Amino acid sequence: MAFVRKSDKWETTTFQKSVAILKPDKSKVNPKYLFYKLLDSTNLLINKAGGTSQKNLLLTETKKV
Repeated sequence: MAFVRKSDKWETTTFQKSVAILKPDKSKVNPKYLFYKLLDSTNLLINKAGGTSQKNLLLTETKKV
């Protein structure tokens, strides 16, 4: 996980489809709180990941955390 501030480079950056970018609604949650909450939940997220040779964590699973 990484906490990244908005940058003009976002417009020209390509991410793999396995990368999720979360853009929280600041009126509902503090972005840094969300980052640290997810960081604290790393083991839980890893345990929710499925797959045999390579773990996969679906976005639908992250919404349940």
